[in-house]
Amino acid sequence: SLLGVGPAVEATPLPEELRKLTFKEQINSLKQQMDKLFEGPIAEFEERYSQVQSWVRGDYAELSDVVMHTVARRTYVLEQADFLRECAGKLAELEQLEQYINPPVMKDIPQLAERLDALEARGQLLGDSAATLNRQVEQLVHEYYTAISSMSALFVEWDRIVAQLEERQLAAKQKEKQTQNQ
Repeated sequence: SLLGVGPAVEATPLPEELRKLTFKEQINSLKQQMDKLFEGPIAEFEERYSQVQSWVRGDYAELSDVVMHTVARRTYVLEQADFLRECAGKLAELEQLEQYINPPVMKDIPQLAERLDALEARGQLLGDSAATLNRQVEQLVHEYYTAISSMSALFVEWDRIVAQLEERQLAAKQKEKQTQNQ
C-alpha cells in the first residue's frame, strides 16, 4: 500500500531515459514531474476546496448541503482517479527511492576517508624513503665505478711495469747467455 494506506500499489519500473540518468538527476526529474502535478489538478482541487470549505464547515449547513458536498467530493475524486493513481505511483516510486538517499555505506565514508588519509601519508613516506634510497644507491654505484676504474688503471700500470721488468730480465738473461757463449 502507498504509505501504509489503501490498496497495494505496484511501483512502475523506471523508464529507459531515467535509467541513463544519475540518481540525483532522477530525483530532480521526479521532483519536476511532481511539481507539475501539484501545479495542475491539485492546485485546482485546493482552489475548489477553499471555495466550498465554508459550506462544509458552516454551522448552518443543512444535511442536504452536506450530502450534496459529499456527492460532489466523490464525483471529483472519480473524475481525478487516473491522476490520483499516477500520483500514488509517483509517491510509491519516491518511497522506494528513499533508501538511496542516505545508504548505509555513506556512514562509513568518514572512517574510510581517515584510512585513506593515513594510507596517503604512508605512501608519501614510502615515496620519500624510496627517493632517499635511490640517491644512496646512485652514490654507491658512483663510488663503486670510481673504485673499479682506479683499480683498472692500477692494474694496467702494474701490467706495464711487470712487462718492463720481464723484458729487462729477459734481456739480462740473453746478455748473460751471450757472454757465456763467447
